[in-house]
Amino acid sequence: YGEERRPGEGGYDTLRAFHQQKVLHPLSLPGAVDLTADVDFAALKESMGDRALTFGPVPQGQFLLRMGIAERLQRLVQHASSEEEQRGLVRGFELLIEDMGERFQVMAVYPPSVEPILEKLKPPGFF
Repeated sequence: YGEERRPGEGGYDTLRAFHQQKVLHPLSLPGAVDLTADVDFAALKESMGDRALTFGPVPQGQFLLRMGIAERLQRLVQHASSEEEQRGLVRGFELLIEDMGERFQVMAVYPPSVEPILEKLKPPGFF
């Protein structure tokens, strides 16, 4: 998660933990919390130089839609055992695509040796 920033463009806490929709100290419940970190994608790309091929960042929502999450949701809803389960699936989808979909970003990193393959087969979710 993060933004494409240049070094020195403002600070922020880079490591956070979430548990039951609350922010906690990252070491408060080892193994029981979801950890997230803000990534400076511009600095990361710059640090890799020509040693890596990068694609993105793109918004998480866009990435997931390109990867087929809407079709997956449709199948899950069709096989859900109740209307309550269907509503939960749709709420989760909306959270990932809309609420978190713009705020969180995705970037792919490949070794330069795969460039000929990537010219033919673009990285999934980025095009």
